[in-house]
Amino acid sequence: LRTDWPDQAAKIAAVTDLYTRLGVKETGLEAIGRYTQAAVQALERLPQNEHTDRLADLAHRMNRRKY
Repeated sequence: LRTDWPDQAAKIAAVTDLYTRLGVKETGLEAIGRYTQAAVQALERLPQNEHTDRLADLAHRMNRRKY
């Protein structure tokens, strides 16, 4: 990448393009899915109560968010 950008917008566009070509968003979303699944599985091993139910609900809602 160039270090002598004429303006901030061009620099942001170049970095955004680079991240898109590298698949950064997709890689991040895959990691979020893996960590969420691991968290839900850990919650399922705990005794079920109102607190674990709330955490599982939160994990499911967060996993359905749009980015």
